[in-house]
Amino acid sequence: MAAGFVAAAAVEAVLSQDRPMAVVIGLLGAPTYACLALRRVRPLLMVTLLSVLAVTGSLLQAILVNGAQAGSFFGVIALLVASYSLGAHGTFRELALGAPQPVLLILAIDLLQPGDEPLSSALPFAATFVVVAPVVAGRLVRARARLVDRLQQQAAELSALHAAASDAELTRERLRLAEEVHGSLLEGMESLADQVEGIARRGRASRLEDLSAIEQGARQLLGRTRGAVVTLAATEPQSPGPPVPSVPDAAQPREVDAEPWTTLAAAALGAGLLVELPGAPLAVPGWTAVLAVVALVLPLALAPVAPLTAVTSLWLLAAAFDAAVSPLDGSFTAIGLAFVPPFVVAALASRARAVAGLAVCLAGELLCLGEAGLADAAVVVVLAWIAGLVLHDRRSLVVQLRRNAVRLDRQRRAAAAHAILQERARLARDLHDALGHSLTVVALQAGAARRWWDTDRERSLGILDTLAVVTRDGLADLRDGMGTTVHHEHLADRGSLTALVERARAAGLPVVAHLDDVSGLLDPEAGVVVYRVVQESLTNVMRHAPGATTEVGVRAGAGQVEITVRNAAPTRTASRASGSGRGLDGMLARAVARGGAVDWGPRPDGGFQVRAHLPTSLPSSLVPS
Repeated sequence: MAAGFVAAAAVEAVLSQDRPMAVVIGLLGAPTYACLALRRVRPLLMVTLLSVLAVTGSLLQAILVNGAQAGSFFGVIALLVASYSLGAHGTFRELALGAPQPVLLILAIDLLQPGDEPLSSALPFAATFVVVAPVVAGRLVRARARLVDRLQQQAAELSALHAAASDAELTRERLRLAEEVHGSLLEGMESLADQVEGIARRGRASRLEDLSAIEQGARQLLGRTRGAVVTLAATEPQSPGPPVPSVPDAAQPREVDAEPWTTLAAAALGAGLLVELPGAPLAVPGWTAVLAVVALVLPLALAPVAPLTAVTSLWLLAAAFDAAVSPLDGSFTAIGLAFVPPFVVAALASRARAVAGLAVCLAGELLCLGEAGLADAAVVVVLAWIAGLVLHDRRSLVVQLRRNAVRLDRQRRAAAAHAILQERARLARDLHDALGHSLTVVALQAGAARRWWDTDRERSLGILDTLAVVTRDGLADLRDGMGTTVHHEHLADRGSLTALVERARAAGLPVVAHLDDVSGLLDPEAGVVVYRVVQESLTNVMRHAPGATTEVGVRAGAGQVEITVRNAAPTRTASRASGSGRGLDGMLARAVARGGAVDWGPRPDGGFQVRAHLPTSLPSSLVPS
């Protein structure tokens, strides 16, 4: 923009001056406008340089070119830009020091090279419309910019507040669920584990009634586990905690913001008209002219609601005033009509309506001033319209930020509720998979030990040792499930999977296993998925197909790990004919969350098969085949 002013001033010097020395001084003075490049970062320095260099140029022209006029059209436009920049980018101190300088500059130029218009009318004109009006426009834009900054800061603070509130709510939910599970399951599992270990230590001193008590306790605890899973899997928390903080009421969006500055603009324009009425030729009585002035500026009061209609009405009334009351050719009136309507319509209307409003303003200027005064007025109209567009963009951004804050608040509320439901679902899956498996093994093993007590006492005592290990592992799984993260880091290694298969064999299930150590190919969470898929599949076989020959395979393939658990038809009648399907759904949810898939279904021989696929965390070229 500064370069454009320099070039335009140079062209103006060549075209407007008829004396060689005046042209030279004009060309030397054109680089003065380069200081406009400082308007954002050093607005006071810009105004000071512009004023000092302009006074110096006028002094040289007065001395070297006697009788030449120093008036510059682009100089006035540069002062408008400088005043706007002071308002938009300057501090109060810079504004106080810089705002008087354009007025003093005009006063100095008039003293050096007096013009045709009296100073008494030119100076108020300059003070009002070359300084005050652009400063007010810049201040409005500055206020909007600061409001945008505050809203953005508020959004960041609100985001942190929501994150902290969501974490706190999730922690409260975990503690509440842990307390519930502790009361209903954890204490029961601890009691069962102590009971099993006590009986295992007594060995041959144990009684058949002790085994019956273990079996009965495991089945009762298994029933409570299923009830807890159903409760946790409910769609809504049982007792939600405190609500997540909402957006403050001050940030709620409004379709039409209050715009008190339009009333001030109407008052300033009306005041300028009233000041010029006494010296203007009136075609009507004075009181009628005063009422006409009020009617002329009244549409601006409607500008926040219908800006294009308000500005169109104002110009129609201005044309009628010019024709029937008094010519609108006074300094205050001319610059006021050139500045206020285009600024208002651009600041408040949509972009399409703002363009239409610009056309209305230019047409109004043509009607009131004619072709002779249109060129100078058109520049002011366009500059005021551009300033209004800047304010409109800031205003739109403020409204959008407010609306976004409300949307984000709703989304974060939903995210907090979703996180709680996810936590409940996670705990339900862990209870169903880990504790359900352990209790199923304990119940089946205790029943087998009870049946063999009289015929194979050594085998029954060996089962008691296995039960002690199973209950300890189940208790560890239950305690891990109360944490915020999974604590198993190597569940997918061959040792963990082999131990899982051995427990199933000890429970009387014939299992053939082909296990690759895939722990190095998967992250810990994916390793948990592998372990849980095998665990839940074996649990289902023990429940629904007792005695069935079962094959377990965990294989590393090209870029994926494949898990297969298939069983033949059962050799004994199942104690449970059908299940709820939560275990299979839980397997699917775990696998999908890690980018994998699970499918299951019956086999032609009367058995059942579960297959799962998980992507590895290594490139496929590095996965062993």
